[in-house]
Amino acid sequence: MALAKAGAMPTFLTKAEAYRLYGRSDVDRWIAEGLLHPAADCGKNQKKCIDREKLAQVAAASNRVTYLPTAER
Repeated sequence: MALAKAGAMPTFLTKAEAYRLYGRSDVDRWIAEGLLHPAADCGKNQKKCIDREKLAQVAAASNRVTYLPTAER
């Protein structure tokens, strides 16, 4: 976080980078649940981007114990 605030790291991550850090299923679930909202563009490549700080907050607050088992979904 300190590196991002100092400008040494970009503020936004592409979805691919978020997948590598936190796993595809978790990132997709957080987006589907409305916890994360990818931005429309991320520079010249027009990729979907996610705020690095918001992603870290959602990941830290994610508590898998509170989710229903697969059979009950």
